[in-house]
Amino acid sequence: MERRILALSVLAALVAVHVVSAMRIPVGAFNDDALFILLAKALRQGAFAWPDAAGRPLSDPLPGFPLLLMLPVWAVEPAWGLLRGVGVAAAWACVLLTWRIARRHLPPAWALSAAALAAVNPVLVGLGGLVIPDTVFVALALALFLLLPECASSRKARIALAVGAGLAALIRPQGVALVLSLAASLWYIRGPLLGLGFLISGFVPLGLWSLRNEYLAASMSGFWDNWRSQIVRFQDPSQQTDHAGRMIASLFGEGFLGLADFAFPLQFGAGALVLALSALGTARLLKQSKDRGGMGVQIFAMAAFCALLLCLHATWELTEARYLLPLMPLLWILALGAARPNFSGKPALAGAALALLLLPALRVDLAFVRAGAVAAPSYQPRTMAWLRRRLPPKTRLQGSAFHTVTLLTGRVCTPPPQNVRSSAEWLADARREKVEFVLSAIEPFGAEFSFPRLAWLNEPQLAEWARKEGLPEVFRSEEEGTAIYQLGSNNASP
Repeated sequence: MERRILALSVLAALVAVHVVSAMRIPVGAFNDDALFILLAKALRQGAFAWPDAAGRPLSDPLPGFPLLLMLPVWAVEPAWGLLRGVGVAAAWACVLLTWRIARRHLPPAWALSAAALAAVNPVLVGLGGLVIPDTVFVALALALFLLLPECASSRKARIALAVGAGLAALIRPQGVALVLSLAASLWYIRGPLLGLGFLISGFVPLGLWSLRNEYLAASMSGFWDNWRSQIVRFQDPSQQTDHAGRMIASLFGEGFLGLADFAFPLQFGAGALVLALSALGTARLLKQSKDRGGMGVQIFAMAAFCALLLCLHATWELTEARYLLPLMPLLWILALGAARPNFSGKPALAGAALALLLLPALRVDLAFVRAGAVAAPSYQPRTMAWLRRRLPPKTRLQGSAFHTVTLLTGRVCTPPPQNVRSSAEWLADARREKVEFVLSAIEPFGAEFSFPRLAWLNEPQLAEWARKEGLPEVFRSEEEGTAIYQLGSNNASP
C-alpha cells in the first residue's frame, strides 16, 4: 500500500511538472503554434492557405496536424490556452507507450525506468505547452511500433498500421522514415509482397498531397525544397564533420541527457556514448528476442527508424535539441537494453545510475517550472488589445511575430521581406504590399525558440528603419518592448 501511494505521488508530481511548465509560454506566442491554429481554422473554411489577404496555397507545413486540431480549435476559440491540453496529453501518451514497449524487452523495473526517463526529458517537457505536431507525431509513432508485432498474424492490425502510417506521413516529414522502417519490418516478417504493399499504401496520402501542392503551389513540398537547398552545403567533409559534432552534442548531450549549459566536449562525449549504447542495445535486444523464439521485429523497426532520422539530421542545417524528440523514447529503451546486463544483481548501483541520469534533466525541468509559475497569461496583452481596439478588422500589418499577431488580433500581419538591404527598399516594399502599420517587438523568449538564419526575427531592424524613414509612432509599451508605426492613412491614435 505504501509503495502504491509513493508511486502515485511521484506520478502526480511529474504530471504537475508538465502542466506548470506548459504555462511558461502563452499559446500563440510561438509563431509556429499560431500558424497551426490558423490553419486549423482555415481548414474549416475548406482552404489550406497562408492566413493573409492573398490566400496563397501552402505546401509546407503538412496538413495532418491542423486536420487533427480542427475540432479542439473550434471547441476552445478564443480561449487558446486550453489547447495546451493537446500537447500535455500527447506527452503523457508518449510516456505510457514508452513503458508499454519497454515492458516487452526489459524487466518491469527497467521498463519503468525507461518511462521515467522519458517523462522528465527536457525536450518532451519543454514542448508540452506548444501547439505543434512534434509530440503528437511521436505518440502516434510509438503506438505503431507497439502494434507492429501483431501484424504478423492479424489483418486488422496491418490495416490499422497502414492507416496510422499514412497519417503520420501527413503530420511530420519524419513520417517518411517511419513508413520506410515499418515497411522494411513487414517485409522482414511477411515477405516482399506485403512489405511493398504497405509501402505504397503508407505513401498514398502523402503522394496525393504532393500532387495537390505541385498543382496549386508549384512545389511538391516546402520541406523537400528546403532540405535540397541545405544538403549541398555538406559536400565539404570538414563542414560535414563539424555539423555531425554539433548535432551529437545538441540532440544527445543537451536534449537527451539534459546537459544544457555544459561545455561542448562533455555534451559531445556524452552524446556519442548514448549513440554507442543504443547500437549495442539494438544488437543485444535483437539477440534476446531471437533466443526467445521471436524475430525482434519491433526492435528492428525502432532501430531502422532511428538510423533514418540520424541520416536526415546529418544533412539538415539546424541542430535544435527539439529534433531529438522522435528518437528519445526509442533510444532510452535501446540504451537501457545495453546497460542492463552490467547491473545484473546490483539493484543499488542501478538505482544510483538512474538517479544520476534523472538529475540533469530535472534541473532543466525545474527551470521550466519556475518560468511557468510566473509567466504572463497572454502574449503582449497591452499591445494586442490596442491593435484589436484601434484598428479596423481589414487593417494590414507587418511584424516579425506575424502569425501570432494575426491569431491574437484578427488583423492580417505579414512578415518583413528577407531580400531588402535598406530602409528605403523596405518602405517601398511595404507600400507595395499595402501595409498600414508596422509592429516592432523584442522577442521575449530569448534563444529558446530562435531562428538564426532569419535575422529579421531577432533584430529590432524594423524600428530602426521606421524611425529613419520618419514614420509616426502611434503606440509604445516599454514593459512589453513593442512599438507601432503608421504607414497608411488609417487614423489610429494612441
